[in-house]
Formats: sequence, C-alpha cells, structure tokens
Amino acid sequence: MSEPKWTPAQRAAIEDRGGALLVSAAAGSGKTAVLTERAVRLITDPDHPVDADKLLIVTFTNAAAAELRARIGQALLRLSQQQPHNTSLRRQRMLLQRAPICTIDAFCLDLLHKHFQALDIPPDFAPADPGSVEVLRASALAETLENAYRDPDFCAFADLYGKGRTDQAAGNTILHVYDFLRALPDYDRRLDEYLTPWQRENGFAFTCWHDLLLAEAARCAKAARELLTAALADCKEDFVLAQVQAEEKGKTAASKAKAVAGVNDKFAEPLSRLESAAALLGEVERLAAAGQWTPLYDKLTPYVLGMEEMPGFKGMKKRLTGDHKAAVRTRADEAAKLFEHITELVSCSEEEAEADRRAALPRLRAMFAAVRDFDARFSAKKKERKLLEFSDFEHQALRLLRTPDGVCTPLCQSIRHSYAAVMVDEYQDTNALQDAIYRCLASPAGDDLFLVGDLKQSIYRFRQADPSIFRAKLNAWAPLPSGTARPRPEEGTAGGNALLALDANFRSAPQVVAGINFIFEQLMTPSWAIRLMVTASGWCAVHPANTPAAWKRTSCPTTPLRPTRRGSPSALKNW
Repeated sequence: MSEPKWTPAQRAAIEDRGGALLVSAAAGSGKTAVLTERAVRLITDPDHPVDADKLLIVTFTNAAAAELRARIGQALLRLSQQQPHNTSLRRQRMLLQRAPICTIDAFCLDLLHKHFQALDIPPDFAPADPGSVEVLRASALAETLENAYRDPDFCAFADLYGKGRTDQAAGNTILHVYDFLRALPDYDRRLDEYLTPWQRENGFAFTCWHDLLLAEAARCAKAARELLTAALADCKEDFVLAQVQAEEKGKTAASKAKAVAGVNDKFAEPLSRLESAAALLGEVERLAAAGQWTPLYDKLTPYVLGMEEMPGFKGMKKRLTGDHKAAVRTRADEAAKLFEHITELVSCSEEEAEADRRAALPRLRAMFAAVRDFDARFSAKKKERKLLEFSDFEHQALRLLRTPDGVCTPLCQSIRHSYAAVMVDEYQDTNALQDAIYRCLASPAGDDLFLVGDLKQSIYRFRQADPSIFRAKLNAWAPLPSGTARPRPEEGTAGGNALLALDANFRSAPQVVAGINFIFEQLMTPSWAIRLMVTASGWCAVHPANTPAAWKRTSCPTTPLRPTRRGSPSALKNW
C-alpha cells in the first residue's frame, strides 16, 4: 500500500516533536488519520521508540476509541507484513491491546480500581446507573430543601424564585448550580470565590458587572446604529426614485408638484424616524462606550416610560413604500429589538443596582449553603450504596493526582512516568476538571501533550463542556514556526507550546466549503458564541442584570436579579 500524500500541515502535526501541540482541525481535514499516523510514528521511531502501552490517547466516545485502536493496529500489521522479521512490531501489536486508548471516564474508573485504597471509597464500588442517580438526587434534594427552610434568607430566596407558590424553581436552581460546579476542579472553593464580588463594599460602579453591562450595551447600540444607517440609505434611495417617477408621470407643472409633494409627505415620517433613531443609537453607543451609566440611564428612561417615541416604525401613520421597503422595515425592527435589549441591560439606576447587590448577598449565601448541603447528602447516599457516578470518577481521580493546592502527589509522579505522550481528541469539548487531569498526567512542562479539536464543533455545552479552554490556548499559543515540525529538544530541555491549523477539507466540494465559510465567518465570532451558549443553556451570570458578556467573566450559572423599571423604590420587587 502506497504512502498517503500528506499535506504540509498534516505532516507537521505528525512529525512535530518540539513540545506541546494544539491542532485546530476543521471538519473533513483528516484529523483521525493524522492522529493514527502520529501514534504509529511514535511507536516505530528509529531513534526514540515508544511502547504502544505508553501512549495515553483520550477520545470522546467508546466507539471512537475502538476505531482508533483498530486503525493503529491495522497500520502496525501492514508494517509487520512488510518487515516479517521485525519482532518489535509484533510486540507492539500485542502491547497495543492493553494501551490506554479510551474515554476520560474509562481511564478514571480504571485508576480508581487500581488505587481505591488511597481514597475514602469502598473497594467494591459500582458505577451508578442513571435511574439510581435520579432517585438519590431527588431524595437528597427533598432533605436539603426541608433543612434549608429553617433559614429565613433561604425562604426569601425560594419565595422570590417561586413567587410564593412552589419551591420547584429553588430546587432546580440548587441542582443547576451543583451540576455546573461538578465540572470544575476543587469546586467547593469556587462557591466562596463567586461570593466575593457580592461582598465588596466599593459600590456597583466599581464591579465587573457595571463595565460588562455597558460594554454589551455599546455593542448592541453599535449594531443597531449600523442597521438604521443602512435602512436610512435604502429609504433615501427609494425616496429619490419615487420623486423622479412622480415628476415623469405629471403632465403639467402643477401636477408634477402635487405628485412630488405626495411623495415627500409619504417619505417624511419614515425618514425622520430613521434619522432620529440613528442619532439616538449613536448617542447611546457613545455614553455606553464611555462608561457613563447614569447619563445613559437618564437618556433611556423617557423612552421606557413612553414619554418619547421608541425607535422603529411602530405606530407609523403612513405605509412604507419603495423597492427596499422590506429590507428597511426588517432592519428597523431589528434595531428596535436591540434598543429594547439595551433598556433591559441598563434598567435601573446605579443606586438601585447597588441596593440589589446588597439585598442579594444573604440570599446567595443561603442558596450556596443549600448547594453544599445537597452535595454532602447526595454523596453520603451514593457512598451508602457503594455507587459512583461519572463525575465522581473524575473528581476522585483528581484527588489521587494532586492536592487541593494543585501540588502533584507522589502517586501522580509515578503514574506520569508510565506515559510517554498524552493525546486528547475532541479537545474542544473538554471541561475544566478533565483539563486539570490531563495537566497532571502530562510531563511537568506539559510538553508531551498533543491536543486535537475544532472550536466550531463544540456541541456538548449541556454536558458542561467548556470551549473557552480551547479558545484560551488558541489565543495564547504561538503558531508552529513556519508551519513545519520541530525537532525533539535536547535531553533535559523542555519543549514549547505551539498551535497548528488543519484547514484543508477533503470531504466536501470546494464550492460547498466556500459558501459555508462565507456564511459562518459573518456569524461565528467569540461574542456571538458566548451569547449563543448562554441562550441555549439558559445560564446567566451572578449579577444584577442579565447580560451574556458577564457570564464569560464570572462563569457561574446562578440566575441574576431582575431589576424593575424606572421609578421603583426597590428593584427586588420583581426579582
């Protein structure tokens, strides 16, 4: 069988030995073939061969793991047939059968079976089935709520969320926050970190939410202003054309003047509205970008109270006409929605927002205390029945590998020597807990990591995947120098981190790829991705108003305060 014709980027990914490598592999770019070939090259390296069972390859599914193991085995078999007297290849084919090519859950489960004595878990523990987990969660939650209602602050929290009728919303919030935290390493300490911004006494103007809300308002205002400017240009074009047509139809000077006057009257209101709205959004953008919360709030208030006409065509007396009327109306309507969103972002004064922040603190403390209580009760019930769920595998594995302070344990150092390389597929769907495990298993410098993924294919946010981990490395790691493979560093010298893109598509026709790229490069920006993930998951940040931008900074899914409209003595009334 002939040697595959690798592209320069594929060859660099296969042959690079200069340190950690992050491969951003687009759909159809041959990443599985590259991953297979890299593993085979490591095993058969003439100068620094690696035993097959010293390659830790983590895949996202069991099926992917089985396929990868089969591909590597087939490649070794072909080499063995070409070199029938090479006993090393036959040995590597046998070692491949016990190589840790598996999901992260399977790896952690195996680790717990081997080292359960170092943890407070029974030796005969069993993986919990989903039905058992749901029963135990429901029981633990019922006990947690019963205990939490002894705290007046939690009662206030539950009343606000359930509007005094049911505690289902409060219970769901406890589960929501618990599930979010379980994807983080050392999650118990994170609760204290999330409370810190609420406990500061320097006022709302000095919080991250103040800046993030205004940044989001500025972004929306800019988008709305651009929409209105484009709509105004189209409307003016239609106006000029309508004037010309009116003059052409008229037979006398008087009839021409009358027709033109009719056109002027018909376009006067939409042109005036668009010009006023564009100017308004420009001023809103300026105030928000300058960090002027109070002037912006004062600017928006008359529109919310109905004292000024809202942007858009709602209530317009004349019907919109012209060749571009559909595009003009669509743009104006979208701009109006963005303006409405801005009024929700800056929906109360700084004083009211600060009052909300202070009033929310005891309720958040009570809710976080309930989350800790639920965690303890749920864990006790699982322990009583000798059950562990998938997230337990990863948390217990991390306890084996490092201390709460982030120091690797002696066992971790021993396990680390068992692997010559750590390779992770579908890295875009990794969460923070799993990433911490990979860092523990890699060399101290992390230069034996090989990470493959595609940010655009991250689809498991609902399972707590965190694509921002992939994004952080994309932003921080330098591209592979000249796009060529680096040689192995000298003994005792750590390698560096590098980034490589596999962007050639071998699966689709060039026209299809070009069309899709054109559409999605308009949409898939970092800010759009953040907004989409928050909207899809229903998660919000812990701050006094609901903006996706703040979620990125705080990374906690607690539902925010809901300030009332202007003039309310307390924004907590409609919390």
